[in-house]
Amino acid sequence: MEEPRRILNDRFFRVRFDTPTQLMIVIRTTAVFATTTQMEATLEEVVKALDRGGRGGPLLVDLRAARGRNDEPFEAVMRRFRPRLMAGYDPVGIFVRSVVGTLQVQRHLREDGTMSLVSSDLNAIVEWLGLTTIPACLREIVEGP
Repeated sequence: MEEPRRILNDRFFRVRFDTPTQLMIVIRTTAVFATTTQMEATLEEVVKALDRGGRGGPLLVDLRAARGRNDEPFEAVMRRFRPRLMAGYDPVGIFVRSVVGTLQVQRHLREDGTMSLVSSDLNAIVEWLGLTTIPACLREIVEGP
């Protein structure tokens, strides 16, 4: 079994690319952004990592570890970066921990006019992404880091 290629590994995100499935995987860690400046710099690095990894296939974003924020300065940063983060991926599945997380991410997607599946059910996301079973590359998501 081929391990997913590690594209980015920092306090806030892990970005992986799985060659057999052509699946890009973005995993949010539990680290909390102290400032919007820190958040912007980090998200810029994630965009660069996604560009390096290649766009065009499916994208899975695991937000389960993230602490939700809805304060306007941080939401404004995300409004600017979400289109850049998701550009060029189809389909996109977003893995969340709770109903509250689902509602928040769905609200963002509606604001962006973006179509993605947001769910706390990994099997549903895997099916949405066009995969027949949970691939080995998602072991880190299923089992943890």
